[in-house]
Amino acid sequence: LTTVDYGNGHVVTYVYDPASNTVREQASSPDNTLLVSVSPAASGSVSGNGIACPGDCSEAFSGTPSVTLTAAPAAGWTVLGWTGDAAGTGSAVTLAMTTDRTAGCYFGAADGQTDSDGLDDATEMGPNGNDPSYDGNHDGIPDYQQDNAASLPANGGGGNAPQGSSYATLAVPAPLTLSNVAAVPNPSPSDAPPGASFPFGFFEFTIEGLDPGACTTLDLFLPPSELTHYYKYGPRPDDPTPQWYDFVHYHPALPGAEIWPRDGYVQIRLFLCDAQLGDDVVATEDGKIVDAGGPSGTLAAAITVAPTSLAFDTIPAGTSTELTVDVSSTGQDDLVIGNVGGAEGLEVPFTFGSDECSGRTLPPGGSCRIVVRFAPQLAGEFSDRFDIPSNDGVSPSVRVDVSGSATEARPIPALGRTGMMILAILLIALAADLIRRRGV
Repeated sequence: LTTVDYGNGHVVTYVYDPASNTVREQASSPDNTLLVSVSPAASGSVSGNGIACPGDCSEAFSGTPSVTLTAAPAAGWTVLGWTGDAAGTGSAVTLAMTTDRTAGCYFGAADGQTDSDGLDDATEMGPNGNDPSYDGNHDGIPDYQQDNAASLPANGGGGNAPQGSSYATLAVPAPLTLSNVAAVPNPSPSDAPPGASFPFGFFEFTIEGLDPGACTTLDLFLPPSELTHYYKYGPRPDDPTPQWYDFVHYHPALPGAEIWPRDGYVQIRLFLCDAQLGDDVVATEDGKIVDAGGPSGTLAAAITVAPTSLAFDTIPAGTSTELTVDVSSTGQDDLVIGNVGGAEGLEVPFTFGSDECSGRTLPPGGSCRIVVRFAPQLAGEFSDRFDIPSNDGVSPSVRVDVSGSATEARPIPALGRTGMMILAILLIALAADLIRRRGV
């Protein structure tokens, strides 16, 4: 084994196989690129080791140096945290450039409320309060930066989910804004709808920016669940006395709620009009909608599998390598996993190195791991797949695709002058060792 440095950080390791009298390349180190981003715009900057972002936000590094990035917030802003390959909430992070890296720096208003929805930034930064990139309404913009989106812990619980463990996002079309967003207790438990269960509790909010009498929509994003109704509590246009009513969407031109199961979450769309059914201020068209209510139904299990495609690096025949698949329980009820690969299993050269998941029951937030081994004995390209069954009502079986290729040992490659000299030295040393052992 020998390593050749061709300069500019390009290092190649060669291995000599005396059995086949071949030399093959084992590893190399090309340039690695660092990509940096700052969010939101004009909130601060990141610098270090050739990076001056915004402006110059990428840099290529030879070898594997350690790179330190330093965040500098603009006036009135503070550092919230880093994402990508960076981590933490401090102003500086250090990355080892052993591969391509990304680092996103997020800044927030110094008073803790970047937007105007009434929630502080930490509340909107995901279920654990530490993800500044959290985007619950799936529009590509962090929720803490949006006046028209708000994310917060729900006030429900139920099933195996502890009180407050669920997380919800509310969003209206821009340029409308949300204010006074809150998760609240049951507004009138004594006369709540008979038989109705509210696994995520109740929500209050105000939509502002409407023309008087105008209509809009509000989307509510919730964890996987089996929801059937959206109940509201408040006055009706025909009766000013606060009361419960089922907010059903009977007609596209009328207020009401529609519930749509999605992949990994549930979306509820409220169709709302100023001073009509669904607005707690029914006497006056004031350009606002004030709401109190909550969805009714039951909690559900959900599975998240990452990744769902395993692409093994090309390896020589006769060797092996492994990759892992992580399975997580991301719903609000227990996830029951069946026999992994029971319907679609793996065949050689793919096998399960280990399986922590088959037959497991994972509580909400639990996880397990599957290791897949690729051990080709012949050169060629290979592919296969296996299934992961569970009690997820939306995705009862998740398929994982696997692929890989193998090559025969390569002959001696064309080498430059330096490489030929090193190879000659290796061969001379090998010959000398053989002569010494034979006593010649």
